[in-house]
Amino acid sequence: CAPTEPHPELVPRKIRKSGTGCLYQINDNLWEGSFFPRLPGGKRKKFNVYAETRDQCEAKLAEMIAEKKAEIAEEKAKQKENAPLLFNLAEIQNECTKRFKIKPDETLEIIQNLYEKKLVTYPRTDARVLSTAVAKVISKNLNGIAKGYQDEEVQGYIKKMVDEKYSTNIVKSKYVNDSKITDHYAIIPTGQGYENFGGLTALQKDIYKLIVKRFLCIFYPAAEYNKLSITINIENEEFSATSKVCTKLGYLEIAKSKQNSEKNVDKQVEKTEKCDKKENEISEELLKVLKKGQEIGNTLHEIIEDNFSK
Repeated sequence: CAPTEPHPELVPRKIRKSGTGCLYQINDNLWEGSFFPRLPGGKRKKFNVYAETRDQCEAKLAEMIAEKKAEIAEEKAKQKENAPLLFNLAEIQNECTKRFKIKPDETLEIIQNLYEKKLVTYPRTDARVLSTAVAKVISKNLNGIAKGYQDEEVQGYIKKMVDEKYSTNIVKSKYVNDSKITDHYAIIPTGQGYENFGGLTALQKDIYKLIVKRFLCIFYPAAEYNKLSITINIENEEFSATSKVCTKLGYLEIAKSKQNSEKNVDKQVEKTEKCDKKENEISEELLKVLKKGQEIGNTLHEIIEDNFSK
């Protein structure tokens, strides 16, 4: 570790273990303890403590190292998940088959109809990203939706974007890539054609809303998760398993149904708050169901769900 002062005296000592920091005597009445850990982003950062005596400095250094290691471990446990790429024809056909139980040809026919009514962009595309030129003027699409699309749920998402000041500058994001576009960019709402919206069937309106919601997702922040890991020793053999709980919905607020997302976020946050209290109970449950050499699989997740739902 690099000393703070030009010529402090390095304390005579046994070689310190890795991760225990460094100790220096700056003068007769000042000691410095340093810790230089690697942060989750890959960079190192120096943290210092000071005290009048060696023993005081050792104690403060140990306390600081424990705190920093806990903070780093917590940050590493956080996981982020960005919104998926936009729809191309194949992707939306698959989605409509799952959601509405319709054939790919019927999906294409409906989106072609929406295109002819100027509600969405050209449907026969294999691209799931936008061009740089379109991304630079994407606010026109958003403003058109905000002014013309009379849907309470969607208007709520747009209002939140405005209130939370979410950025609409996506030019340098993964949703914009000129090299991945052959003839046409991804399917998105144009923010126009609402004079024709009233004449659509219920299914056509549902598919249009699906396109709008996927489009709005890319302007929302990533979903965030906390990873929970548990290791248990059974008959001198260790069993480890992990699960994760959502702490911030981010784009999932749109991607999931509104009613379910509100229920889920409350439930998931409540789970996170209960983690410390429930960990021992979860460990006991694992002991009951695990046998030596058994594959854990989804066992941890199931036990966590069962415990946290109580």
